Amino acid sequence: MKKTLFAVLLILTASALVPAQMSGRGTTRNLKAERELTKVEEDWANAYLRHDAVMLERILAAEFISVGSNGKSHNKAQDIEELKGDSASYDYSTPYDLEIRVYGNGAVVMADTSSML
Repeated sequence: MKKTLFAVLLILTASALVPAQMSGRGTTRNLKAERELTKVEEDWANAYLRHDAVMLERILAAEFISVGSNGKSHNKAQDIEELKGDSASYDYSTPYDLEIRVYGNGAVVMADTSSML
């Protein structure tokens, strides 16, 4: 009886996970959210270009975490401090290859940025 109950619970749990894994497939894209997030990415790049800590403070969420190309992560406060301490002068900073995935009230943006010192 316990083995049968366990098997039924396992099947019900697994079947509940399938729709969650499939939720990103076959759905319509949220173009408005994608446009807004693309604009935020451009503003973020411009904040670095201009060393604009105020803009960065406005753009980044309190729970922001970034992982750099070196594999190290840092939070919003660390990112802003890094910007303030950066004395480099950039000719341009442009995000490209944006991949935006909207999930209800949240989204994930993956992108590369091209910069020239």
